[in-house]
Parts: sequence; structure tokens; C-alpha cells
Amino acid sequence: MKIKKKIKKNKGLIQFIIRSGIFFSVLLAFRFFIFLYFRHTLFFLKYLRIDADFYLDFLTGLRGRDFQNAAMFTLALFVLWNRKKLFNLKPYNQNYKESAIFGVLAMLTQVFHYVFKYWIKLNLDTALNHSFLITLIKYSFNLFFILFLAAAAYNLAFIKEQFKNYKKQIPVFSIILIVYFFLIQFFQRIWRLLGNFVARAVYFLLSLSFEKTYLRILPEATPRLGVDTFIVGISKECSGIDSLLLFISLYSAIFVLDYKILKRKRMLLLLIPGLIGTVSYNILRVYLLLLVGVFISPEFAVDMFHSNIGWILFLLFFMAFWHFGSSRVYEKK
Repeated sequence: MKIKKKIKKNKGLIQFIIRSGIFFSVLLAFRFFIFLYFRHTLFFLKYLRIDADFYLDFLTGLRGRDFQNAAMFTLALFVLWNRKKLFNLKPYNQNYKESAIFGVLAMLTQVFHYVFKYWIKLNLDTALNHSFLITLIKYSFNLFFILFLAAAAYNLAFIKEQFKNYKKQIPVFSIILIVYFFLIQFFQRIWRLLGNFVARAVYFLLSLSFEKTYLRILPEATPRLGVDTFIVGISKECSGIDSLLLFISLYSAIFVLDYKILKRKRMLLLLIPGLIGTVSYNILRVYLLLLVGVFISPEFAVDMFHSNIGWILFLLFFMAFWHFGSSRVYEKK
């Protein structure tokens, strides 16, 4: 309740939350359009689909999800560390002319991005001879898209002011991002026990709804389960080990930052339902993935849905968990 009151009193923070909501909504809407529709069109498949040589491994596929989780943790840690400053953001007027200009520039970067991919398709041999440079140029279009979109949502004056305030922290949090990314890789080595448990739990839920369900668990092999002909493997990235690490990391960060004002015994006890909830939401995630694959599209399930449902559910779970749990663990002033 105290946090809600602080937010309501701070007009600058309310503006920031609204503009952040617009920024991420546009970003997600664009991502959904590309992944759900555009890249499945005949035009894209014929003229714009390029080889894997022009993609960075840590930004694509399951490694891309690891990087996404590392970025989410780093962003959450940044917010926790600077929450007092964020509660005192100054209000500022939106420059709509500037927003329109940068909005158009953001759209143009994506037009040029796909024109460049078309050039790669037409000049594949030349592009392959300079694959690393071509890859960097290709990703630069996406980087500028995000920067221009941010400028449209927040405006340059606000961005410059915040960069000035936090520029000394950027190298530190960049290192945290890299370290946490590799920590995820290390943590995934102990995934098998959790992966088998998740597979059995999801199989039980599926057996309540479907007749033809499938489960195979073998030593030193990826658990496989499915319904009818739609069968998936529960790999280390899908086992929930990343979510567990992310939850423990955020929980530990809060514990360290607010150590003096916490009821520490209650905080330790609250960790138990938090861990149970994290595993449970991951079981729900895999179960929903199977349902989407059966009733909507197998390709959509293992691609767009799989890439995004994890962090969406985690954010919803952690916000709900901390909303109800935090009122019981802080000392009353």
C-alpha cells in the first residue's frame, strides 16, 4: 500500500510507467506481427529468409531465451538498486513532434532491415565472405529500431538526463548481465531432476484431458511427452531451472538490499512457497505449450509461444507473489 501511495504522489513516475507501457507494448506488438504472421508469408520465405550464418547464437533460439532471462534479471536488479531515485522522477511534457519523428525513423529502420536482408539473399556469396560484418550490420538495424522507439516514447531530453544520472552504473550492470548469462549456462547442468519432475507433472495434467498421451523418460536422455502426434522434449532450457535461478537471484537481491528493514525469519519462510510457485508456474507453462500445439499450431507453440510465455508468466507470478508476500516480511515503522 505504501508503494501505491508513493506512485500516486509522483507524477513523474506515473508518466514513466505509462510511457514504458507504450514502449514495451509497441515492441511486443511488432514482435508478434513479425513472428506470427510476416515471416510465414510466401514473400518472406522466398525473398527475406536468410541463412543461420547471419545470426548470433546467443541472441537466437534457446540461447536467446537465456540472454533474455539475464537481461530481465539485470533490469530488475537495476530497478531495485535505484528504486529511491525512480520514486523521485521529475515530471516532463511529452514532445509529440519529436515522438512522431523518431516513430517514423523507427519504422524506417525496419524497412531498411528487410531491404538489407533482401540484398543478402540476392548476393549470398558476397555476404558469406563477410558474414560477421554483415551480421553486425543486420543487428544494428534492430538496435536502432529500439533506440528510435525509446526516443519516441520517452523523448531525448529525458533520455539524456537519465543517461547522465546512471552512466557510471552502465558498465557495472553490463558486467552483471554477462556474468549472469554464463551463470545460467552453468546452472542448467543440474536440470535433469527438475526436468523429469516437470515432465511427469505435465503428463498427469494431460492424461486428465486427453486419451492419447505420451511420456518417455530414459537415463541420460531428454524427457519427451506429448499428445497424439505433437511430441516435445523437455530440455534443460525448458525444465524450469532458469526460472528457479531467476527467482532465487531476485529474492536474494531483495534480501540483501532490504536486510535491515526485513523480518528475516519470515523472509526465509516465504522463500518456500516462492520456490513451489516457481516450479508450479513452469509446469503450467509447459502444459499451456502442449495445449497450444494441439489446438492452435505446433509451429507457433514451439516458436513464438515458447519464446515469450516464460518471461510473461514469470513477471505475473513474481509481481503477484511479492505483492501479497511483501506486506508480511517488512518491519513496521
